[in-house]
Amino acid sequence: MPNWVSNELSIERTPEGLAFGCYLSGCVAQNLSFIRALIPAPEEASKNINVNGDDIGSAFTTMEDDGFDGRQWAIENYGSKWADCNLEQLSDSVFAFDTAWGTTNAGLITVSARFPNVRFVVYSIEEQPSFQCLNLFANGEVTQIAEDGTPSRDAQEGLKDVFFYWWQQEQAVVEV
Repeated sequence: MPNWVSNELSIERTPEGLAFGCYLSGCVAQNLSFIRALIPAPEEASKNINVNGDDIGSAFTTMEDDGFDGRQWAIENYGSKWADCNLEQLSDSVFAFDTAWGTTNAGLITVSARFPNVRFVVYSIEEQPSFQCLNLFANGEVTQIAEDGTPSRDAQEGLKDVFFYWWQQEQAVVEV
């Protein structure tokens, strides 16, 4: 069983940002992984598990058995073995999703490159919690704003507050 990471993605409220929010809303409505929709895995990354003639699931392919390492491909392209799941919309510009074991920064960098005029921040916290971080994505690049490897309750609340007020803080800097 993985250690789940809860993520909240907040989009800068610009025309392009609102369009990105509409894309994410469409993924929510269709119960899709928004990262996997933009970065589909190659066919050779997984195989069906067949028992007595019935397909009962799927698994990653392996280099040893299949000549392709599906799990490694996912980690390199998504940043996590399963990309994102359980996407939900919290407001028109804030979305929540889960990832397994870590952040999906590799996938989010690719998403950011596909929406080059959109800036978004992602607050991530592992369920234990053994880490939390806040990252800004823009034009295919990621900037780590903050990370805490062993968050206390106070540290969690502090970083979460930074996340909630990020765009207001950015706007205040611009107005000064």
